[in-house]
Amino acid sequence: MNAISMARLSAVKALSVRVGKALNWSELEKICADVNAAFLADEISEKELEALCGYVVQRARAVSDRSQSLAETPYVTAGPSCDCCGSTVFRDSGSQAVCSVCHPDPLHRRAA
Repeated sequence: MNAISMARLSAVKALSVRVGKALNWSELEKICADVNAAFLADEISEKELEALCGYVVQRARAVSDRSQSLAETPYVTAGPSCDCCGSTVFRDSGSQAVCSVCHPDPLHRRAA
C-alpha cells in the first residue's frame, strides 16, 4: 500500500469510528461536515465518501431508534471491523453486512 492509500484508509477509519460513536443527530451533522471537508480536500475518494454517507444514514436510524427506546437496552459503541482493510463502515447486502470500502454498493458505483 502506498502512502496516499494509507492516509485515506486512516481518514476513513477515523471518520467511521466517529460515526459509530455518535449518540445524536447533532454529532452526526458535525461528522457529515467533516466528511464533506475531507472529500473536498481529496483526503477520501468518492467511493469512500459514499460508503461513509451510507454508514451515517444507518447510524442516524439507530440514533432515532435509541432515542425512542432508551430504557429498553443499553447502547454498545463497539462494532466489527473489516478483516481486510480495517474499516468499520458496513452496508446491508441482503442477509448480511459487508464492508462498504471493499464491497461498494454496485448501484452507486461511478462509471469507469
